Amino acid sequence: MKKLFTLTALMSLIFVSIDAFAQPANDDPCNATLLAPTNTCSYNQYTTAAATPSIGVSAPGCANYVGGDVWFKAVIPCSGSIGLDTQTGVMT
Repeated sequence: MKKLFTLTALMSLIFVSIDAFAQPANDDPCNATLLAPTNTCSYNQYTTAAATPSIGVSAPGCANYVGGDVWFKAVIPCSGSIGLDTQTGVMT
């Protein structure tokens, strides 16, 4: 019983570690996440954790860039502008 428990615990740690380092879905420009404008606030969480630098895109020279980027795209409404609010947390 003890060996089975140890093996199960070890496998759980391996799966958690793999998930912790999974790249974000919008890690590349071709998979940019669509930000659809609405008349109401709709907060979503995104991260650059485990993101990789995009090939062929120059690294920015600002905001403490450390080599990982994520991508977004938006349909601009007829008014010509959209608003982004980071609500809480840090955005660099």
